[in-house]
Amino acid sequence: MIPGYIFWETDNLSRIQNIKDEEGFIGFLPNDKDIKPLSARDTELVTSFLRYGSVIPILNVRFDVNDRIVIVDGLFKGMEGFISDVNRSNKRINFEVTLVDGKRILSLSYQELQKKEEK
Repeated sequence: MIPGYIFWETDNLSRIQNIKDEEGFIGFLPNDKDIKPLSARDTELVTSFLRYGSVIPILNVRFDVNDRIVIVDGLFKGMEGFISDVNRSNKRINFEVTLVDGKRILSLSYQELQKKEEK
């Protein structure tokens, strides 16, 4: 799903040592001494990635601050606006919306949006 990472679901924690002994194994997150299951939020995020297949594709697209975008997937599908921040290493953008009488920031993955071409 994410190159270099393996997500493992198990009810049998005794198998952890078997994984540690595998060639190429580096470590668990957050660290080998404090292995923790994914939080509900992280589980939801990983599950949402599965919609794109077993490996998240590398997108050859560039987004910049102030680019006009349209959301093409998810809860906010069809919403348009401008990018307020870009995280190129995580392939995510921040998108500012006005909601409940105030400005809110949404964080979206590149897969959820496309540039809106100016006419």
